[in-house]
Amino acid sequence: MLQNNLRSVLSTLKAEKARLETAIAAIESLVSGEPAPAAKQAKPAAAKAPAKAAAPAATQKRAPRGLLKKMIYEALKSAKRTLAPYELRDAVVAAGYPVKDKATLYTTVFTTAKADKRIRKTKEGFSLIR
Repeated sequence: MLQNNLRSVLSTLKAEKARLETAIAAIESLVSGEPAPAAKQAKPAAAKAPAKAAAPAATQKRAPRGLLKKMIYEALKSAKRTLAPYELRDAVVAAGYPVKDKATLYTTVFTTAKADKRIRKTKEGFSLIR
């Protein structure tokens, strides 16, 4: 039982490694200005299909880890006053944060700002602790 679980985890990690290597190669080619090298064909797995198929990288619009917190800091720093949660959300969107649904982003911004020890939550909104 444990052996099967370990094999499943190993297979998942190898697939993720291949996906990351492809993404890194694409980014490196963009930075260097050279055309991207042809993607290597992965060896087929031994009769085991992954439990969940990953979406193609072109359709994923996820922000890099930590980007939201960084943008919240920048918005609060430049505001020089307390921002209401909706103003903070709008400032983050105006700064270029990728968003699909503003209502969902409002909740995410509120939760992220409230959980951060360097941001003060008042009844008016959020401000940086100086």
